Amino acid sequence: TPKLLKQSRMVAFVGYPSRCELTPKDEAIAELVKEYVEAGGGVMLAQNSDQILDRMTLPFYMAEKLGLNLLYERIISDPAKTVKAGSWEPDVYTYTSGVFGPVAANVGGVLYQSRVDMYTYAGVLPFLPESPWQVVLHAGPNSKSEPYLSGLDDLDKKSRKQGFNGNIPLAGVRELGRGRVAYVGLQSDNIFRRN
Repeated sequence: TPKLLKQSRMVAFVGYPSRCELTPKDEAIAELVKEYVEAGGGVMLAQNSDQILDRMTLPFYMAEKLGLNLLYERIISDPAKTVKAGSWEPDVYTYTSGVFGPVAANVGGVLYQSRVDMYTYAGVLPFLPESPWQVVLHAGPNSKSEPYLSGLDDLDKKSRKQGFNGNIPLAGVRELGRGRVAYVGLQSDNIFRRN
């Protein structure tokens, strides 16, 4: 609500209503968040494990309102730095030292969940690092991405002819008005939920 937003210094979006069509309420939420950021607030967009391709209308709309161009591309992580770290199917992680900016202070690298299932967005979802976005985390020089056609016109019409050949952007920050937007194209819930 507007009252709660005014009391907050930062908002993190890790879950969204799951529906196929954008509603007037969704549009109002996205506009409210954009106004909050422009007035000096902060917002972080991320992935979560229950994302399903044909129910991602609001996250894509919210990203566009905040100037973020999400890419529906399959990431192929550096095989030399990828390990199966648990007994669950998604427990595949890749190490990258591609950390930059203020988040890099005393950080040598991070693990990210790199198993990719394009239907549920398991793994990672990169973004196009157009100005004013600054990349703060990339997948390393031996990673690459391939455009993926989903069969949904709204997504496929934005598909690029070729993906990245190394250093795929996984997280970034930008200023918007007096505030900031951060995007982390990773799922952190599996890392922090299991031992």
